[in-house]
Order: sequence, then C-alpha cells, then structure tokens
Amino acid sequence: MESCNLLVLQSGIPGAVGNSALYGVLSEALNHEAIEEVYGVCNGFEGILSQNFIDLAALSQKKAQLLLSTAGNALGHETYGFQPTDETFKEMVGVLSQHNIRLLAVIGDRKSVEYTRQLLQIAQTEGYALNGVVVPQADDNEFPITDHGLGYGSSIKCLNALLVSFEKLLRNEAIPVGICEIENAGSWVVAGAALLSATTEKSVDANDLPYVVCLPEQPFNAERFLNIIRNKVQRREPILVVTHSQLINEEGNPLDVGTFGSVGAYLEQLIQSELNIPTYLAAYNLHIQPISHFLSKQDQTEAVACGCAAVQALVKGESEKAVILVRNDNKAASCDPTLVLLKEITGIKFFPSDWISADTMTLQYSMSKYALPLIQGEVANTFEKGLPQLFRW
Repeated sequence: MESCNLLVLQSGIPGAVGNSALYGVLSEALNHEAIEEVYGVCNGFEGILSQNFIDLAALSQKKAQLLLSTAGNALGHETYGFQPTDETFKEMVGVLSQHNIRLLAVIGDRKSVEYTRQLLQIAQTEGYALNGVVVPQADDNEFPITDHGLGYGSSIKCLNALLVSFEKLLRNEAIPVGICEIENAGSWVVAGAALLSATTEKSVDANDLPYVVCLPEQPFNAERFLNIIRNKVQRREPILVVTHSQLINEEGNPLDVGTFGSVGAYLEQLIQSELNIPTYLAAYNLHIQPISHFLSKQDQTEAVACGCAAVQALVKGESEKAVILVRNDNKAASCDPTLVLLKEITGIKFFPSDWISADTMTLQYSMSKYALPLIQGEVANTFEKGLPQLFRW
C-alpha cells in the first residue's frame, strides 16, 4: 500500500465505549509505516467540510489513556440538523483529496453506516481511491448482525449499579415496591434488569425473581401486572418494577397514562390504589457521563479490538465493511471482530420473544446467559485531587 493518511471520526449518537474504539484505531494506526498521519476530525462527517482536523498522533500517552475511561464521543458528532446530499459528499471527497486521506475509520451508529456508504460511493464516482471501514456502536443493542453492540454491556452495567443502590434504598425505608422508568433506552436496555437476579440456574420460578420488566413491545395488561406484584410481594423482599417510558396496550396503541404524565407515575398509582402497597418512583436517563464510571472492562476490551481490526482491514485494502462481533463461546462470551459488508447491515435487532417468560414481565435464563458476561470487569478511573479525570482536549 502506498503511503497515505488516515482519518478517524465519531458520528451519530455517542456511545459508552466509542472512545475506547478511538483509542484502538489510534494505537493500531501508529504501528503501520504506510500510514503517514493519523487525523481525527471534530463533529463527524460535518467536520470534514470545515476541515476541523486534529493530529491524533500528537496526543501524549497519558492523555490518550483517558479515552479508555471516558464515555461519549471525544471528537463530537454532527449537529442534529445535518442532512448531507450527494453534493455534500462530493465536497467531502475534495477535502480528503487535499490532505491525501485515503483511509477512513468511522465509529458510529446505523446512520453513520449509511453516511459512510454514500461517501465511498461518491468517491468511487469521482475516481478517488478511498477505503472506509465502520466500527458500529450501539448502547441500545439494536444494531443488526453483531452478537451485541459495543456499549451495551456498559449501559446495562450502569443501569444495574443504579438498581442495586435503589434496591438498598427500598430496604432501608421498608418500601415493598420500587418503580424505575428508564428514559431514552430500548427493550434491550430495560431487559438488562434481569441481571438483578444474577442467576446461573436454568430453572427458577418466575415468582422468585426480584424484578418485573415492562417492555415496550409487550402489550400491558393491568390485571396481569397487579397479580404479578401481589404474588411477588409475599416474598417480603423489595420488588423492582423496571419499565420503558413508552408502553402499548392490548390493541398495540400507546398506553393511555391519563393525567399522570408518565408510565412510571401511572404504574405507581395503579399499585397504590388497587393493592394499597407503598411504592417509590424514580426515573433514570442513562446519560453518557454517569456511564463513564461504570464501564465494563469486557466492553472496553472489545471496543479497542474492533478499532484495531478496522485499521488492519484498511491497511489490507478492505473497504465498505463494518467490524462486528461474533461469539465463539457463550459461556466465556469470547467474541472475535469480523468484517461484513455495509450493505448487509439493515433493520434493527429485536429482543427475542422466546427470552420472555409466559407472564410477559419476567425473562428467561437465556437473557442472563447472554448478558452477564458482557458486564464483567471494572475500568480503573484516573483521579486527581479526589475527582475522576475524563478526557478533554
């Protein structure tokens, strides 16, 4: 391969380990003599037009290490109104050619995959040799094909850390039922509450599980919900109701929560009025910065490996590919970075219906078996003057 420059960008919705993937791209790129310069660009694809480039090779090792313990996009992402056209991508190709950038590593979501595909097609039309590989990230785990999305393990690790603390509060205050409404998250994240039981046994009575989950695609039935709560509180242990912020009714329409304003408040009123049981309501929005302190080591390791794999593929001449994870051993959750064509990535990954128990509000052993390995290991944070240090330019 002739000597050229590599550009890495972060695009779309920020992810928990997007910066770990960035670290992987940078560390691997520095090992290849054919790569002369390693540029980062601020604000994703939009930043290419403004040529907002950063010399990533100039980062000190100490500063680069902070990427590993900082969630989010250190390089930022496009503005929400960004809508590129073919002409926009043609301008991008012109900018890339000015800087002899022929290798492109993109860390992003499903929309980022489409942007990469469009840019590479325009480059080909313009006769400019440009290779591009995407490292997908998906804290919501809805990215198709891959075993699990980068960031998902950290997302549910953070969620369960919050739920463990919440359960402790319920015990201290002798409150039988706690309700947690999870905002801005999909079914996979809400289902992560199944790890509260941390069971390694295949046969566990649903009534013995310390949680109830209300998934957005499962029709909500108030009578069934109340019966489940009634049975579980007899265990004399706190019960956590973990719900999505949007549920559907039996007809498949949005659940009418009346004047309560939220699903969580509606469920709380339902329990209090029908069962006369004290409850405590909390709403969690898994912002990126809190997740920084609960990153999964497994998640981080896989993100670095995927970043490295993207560069290795580019140097070999691969293009229009994405790096996904293929699981080899379910028990060890050993996943290998594997390349697939960008055009193969379509749709979203739905939560498996056969992982949902017959009561529709608890989950089968399959969920714990799948997700528990993804949250293993802790990431050490760097502290100065007693405060955690996150990456900043």
